Amino acid sequence: MTHIIERCPNKIEDVIEYCVSIIVKEARNEERLVKQLIYTMLSAYTNNPFNLGINSPSGEGKNWVLRKVAEKFPREDITFLSHMTERALFHRKGTLVHKDASGEYIPTESKIKEINKMIAENEYERDKLDDRDQQKEINAVIEELEDKRKEILDNTKKLIELSHTILIFEDTPKMGLFEALMSLFSHDMYEVEYEYVDTSGTIKTKTNILRGWPVGIFAQAVDYSRYERWPEVQRRFIMTNPKMDSKKYAAAVDLTIDKNCLPHFVYQKIVSSDEEKDEVRNIILDIKRAILSVCDGIGMDDNPTFVPYSGILKRILSKSKTSDMTAAKRFTSFLSLLPIINIKKRPTLRIVTDEETNEVQMIPLALFDDLRETSYLMEDPTGIRPYQAEWYHEIFLVIYNSKTQPDSRPKGNIIIEELRKAVTTQELIEATKEMWGKDYNSNQLLQTFIYPLLNQGYIDSIRGEIDRRSNIYYPLVTSKYIKLLYEDEYNNFVNSKKILIENPDIFPSKTYLEFQIQGLLKYYYEKEVSITIVDHESNVIGIKELIGRYYNDTKKYFEMSEMAKLRLKSLCLLDALYPTRQEAVVNSNNNRNNTSHNNISEIPKIGISYNEITENKIDLDTYKDEDSKKLLYDDKYNNLICLDYPGKCYYCDDGGFMDKDQYERHGIRYHKNKPLYPGYADIKALGLQAQGMSWEQEPEIDVIFEEFKEN
Repeated sequence: MTHIIERCPNKIEDVIEYCVSIIVKEARNEERLVKQLIYTMLSAYTNNPFNLGINSPSGEGKNWVLRKVAEKFPREDITFLSHMTERALFHRKGTLVHKDASGEYIPTESKIKEINKMIAENEYERDKLDDRDQQKEINAVIEELEDKRKEILDNTKKLIELSHTILIFEDTPKMGLFEALMSLFSHDMYEVEYEYVDTSGTIKTKTNILRGWPVGIFAQAVDYSRYERWPEVQRRFIMTNPKMDSKKYAAAVDLTIDKNCLPHFVYQKIVSSDEEKDEVRNIILDIKRAILSVCDGIGMDDNPTFVPYSGILKRILSKSKTSDMTAAKRFTSFLSLLPIINIKKRPTLRIVTDEETNEVQMIPLALFDDLRETSYLMEDPTGIRPYQAEWYHEIFLVIYNSKTQPDSRPKGNIIIEELRKAVTTQELIEATKEMWGKDYNSNQLLQTFIYPLLNQGYIDSIRGEIDRRSNIYYPLVTSKYIKLLYEDEYNNFVNSKKILIENPDIFPSKTYLEFQIQGLLKYYYEKEVSITIVDHESNVIGIKELIGRYYNDTKKYFEMSEMAKLRLKSLCLLDALYPTRQEAVVNSNNNRNNTSHNNISEIPKIGISYNEITENKIDLDTYKDEDSKKLLYDDKYNNLICLDYPGKCYYCDDGGFMDKDQYERHGIRYHKNKPLYPGYADIKALGLQAQGMSWEQEPEIDVIFEEFKEN
């Protein structure tokens, strides 16, 4: 639950939490939905806006919450649409424009006024003349101007500007409206032309232009998830639900009684005041200006933030089905937005884009808090209706998990067996009757549960072998929430789920983050672009200070699996809570080779000399000496930490992998649940052939023993 944050006239520590705390006074128990709406509407001011659909039966309060959030945004940015036809949006008021010689659209009205004025002036001059030849010359000029005016008017189009706008569809849009707006809300083309037939006067075809990527939000009571094209809507809209529980209903009843039974003055004092709401509006305006300043000057759909731990997301987000692409886009869209919204509390990269004008681009860095907030917002990215989710987990999965093998049935002298373990429609009908006491016929069950779950990517189907006329169904999702969440640890005040890291290579230790940040800075240095790191108070800082101040609480956000910890113990690294294998191998190499590097901070990293970490500003001159060039470009040095991949698979004869990703894809596909980088113990236990890789080295027993004693 979001706790009410006391107003502070001078400084509000967390502006979003403050806004939420005020709005939920009149939208009780809807903290998550309120946040989703605030962030979605704020995305309208970025170069990558996204859309939101609120999906629930009638009477659940979705429009109420939507209005309570929308009224805090500038009125000129929001358009409420009700009972809208398929083409109504395309006939909104706009500006008449035409293309100039450079191909850019310019306003037509001013140009026509200019031509009309020139025509009037020529006519005036002509009427004063008696000489017919001179009159003919002026008439020719007038005719040329009239032809030019006609040409402009014939090519005039209406430009409807939608950038930085929020379109709210209050009632359930028809599927035909969704289909008409598919291209607009897919954000593929920044300018889209469409033709329509003008039936006023002479019938002719006219052209309108939609420019910009608006945010679209709809509140939907009718369940369209069974429709064939619903997945297309889902790919364009993040789907969510309001809460539907007794606690929310009780709070809503209490609020209604207060609203209708207390004088307005008293209601303002004990529930929500106009002063608080105005404070929220001012905050929203301030955030809007900050977002526009960050996004100004970069291209549409260009990302204005940096996530130093993005490599972790590549390894933990699901990649097994089509819907995973959409889920990843939504997840990273939220993650990219949050640092911009919170830029006053985030470190940034300051890049000089024009040295003559001293023009600067600011790139905020995403912190671990942004990842946690994104995980909270995207806990159920499908937006499946709660009763469908309950049926799926309480009935579908229960029946499916009760089976140990595919169904089979004798037919004559043979046994017919299904191709895989699955459930039938009849089994689900009977289980729903037994467990919930509700009767559904086959068509009702398909329309209410099966088709929506198919479209939402929860289940899949194949043709039955026993009954070739029917499909059988099996689950694709076995958890209620995103798999990257580690759900065992909470505190009582704030959602503090930890992300479980199965692969020690990607644990976001200080060394891992230094490695990632240096790799990014290298690209700017190679192009001689001036770049500095500044804290949230605009003080220039170095990489070590950046990580020490903003990324020093890894344990609060990430948890390494026990298997990953055990694998690391064999690599003899004792100076970090959860070291990466990169750190471990470097330390192990130091111990065995007795090199001049006495500790990990002296080991060169890919991209930039490690000495740069302690400097306030990194100058390109750093890389002019030979030692720095070696650290940047010499494979002999970078191989100290850039772990290679084996020449061939440990478990089969396949080899010749082009890169590490190809090797790992092979291992995951053909050797599931086997270590792809077997340590010394794995080599011995599984009888594998060692390939001389660093992770295969025999651990030093005394070091491991001491570490076990300490733990």
